[in-house]
Amino acid sequence: MRLPLALLAMPLLLIGHPAMADGDERRLERIEAKLEDLTPEHFRESATVSGDDLDTFVTITTQEGFRHRGGFSDRYRTDSFVRAFISRQTGEASFQIYATIAYNRDWRHYNRVNFATINGPRTADLERIGTDSNCEYSVCVLTEIVGFTVDEETLRAIAADGSDPWRFRFYARSGDDWTELMSRAELAGALAAVDEYRDTLQID
Repeated sequence: MRLPLALLAMPLLLIGHPAMADGDERRLERIEAKLEDLTPEHFRESATVSGDDLDTFVTITTQEGFRHRGGFSDRYRTDSFVRAFISRQTGEASFQIYATIAYNRDWRHYNRVNFATINGPRTADLERIGTDSNCEYSVCVLTEIVGFTVDEETLRAIAADGSDPWRFRFYARSGDDWTELMSRAELAGALAAVDEYRDTLQID
């Protein structure tokens, strides 16, 4: 499903961002094509649940639902998915978009994200979860692992929006910004998995 023209006009969502090379645009187009056939049911069924009776929170992720890391020649190799943390006592959940961003050369230090909502772009700080460097070959591959929180009400509104895919942009201190795509079906599937787990809880 294509984005409405009004949505495409928003600066946040333009694929032709000044920092993007033609190869980046082609990579986003390949990802978008792969996302078109995925359904909420697929992500609900492939969601992983972790936690036992000693944990106060249960974690649900959509990591196995879709992966597209790309090839070594891509300027970016990324993977993003939803993580939900659900209280076993109350059923309340917090939602995080978890992402790995791999690239070559110098560290870029991603520290902020803009994400599309039905009311326009919203800005959030990035949590720096981890970093990794692999210099086994002639060129080092640097990886930043980041996450940002989206409240449940906003996430449900984004998932219910008819336009696909959902887009968000990571901003770096170096100026090497990156726009990432996620299927709204992934958001809907994550929320369905959370609702399914909540139904198993016995809450007073």
